Amino acid sequence: MTKLIELDNIIPPIYQEHIKNTLLGPGFGWEFLKDLTSDMKDVYGKNHPGFSHVFFNEGEVRSPHHSIILPLAFHVADKIGLETLNLLRARTFLHLPSTKEELNNFHTDYHSDVNHLSCIYYVKSSDGCTVILDKTNKDCHENELSEKNIDIKIKPEQGKAIVFNGHWYHCSSNPTNDSRCIINFNFLL
Repeated sequence: MTKLIELDNIIPPIYQEHIKNTLLGPGFGWEFLKDLTSDMKDVYGKNHPGFSHVFFNEGEVRSPHHSIILPLAFHVADKIGLETLNLLRARTFLHLPSTKEELNNFHTDYHSDVNHLSCIYYVKSSDGCTVILDKTNKDCHENELSEKNIDIKIKPEQGKAIVFNGHWYHCSSNPTNDSRCIINFNFLL
């Protein structure tokens, strides 16, 4: 697998809009988090608050809205050649606009030796890039990373999914023009 797979318009526009309208509509059930990636402060000494919603965690359904994202997970799994769908976790994040674009915490989705793929699906187009670093959690600890480790930047475009080895450190950056909404899948290998 190459470091990053980009899948533009992974699902039809009508399904993209259905997901967006459901997640950003009234009564969805977002949970406030004081930091979207962890309780650690970022490289600037700040936390980045936002909202989260867990669909699946370690294979268990955690949301009445899980069925809206399951076909998307199957589409991604099929496009990247997975023979079965083994979802470790599926959740969504909503970043509110900030006054300036700053990187959030460098992280991996799992801090263990679990072999998995990370997938980010962009619910809507926005600023606030996703950043993939040049190190994995097998190379170093996240505290050893800095902006000089940035390898790839991906601009959020509605309907796009990106997939990469879950051991690569990555982060989001704050949007400044509008909210940023993604769905994060972790596929067990």
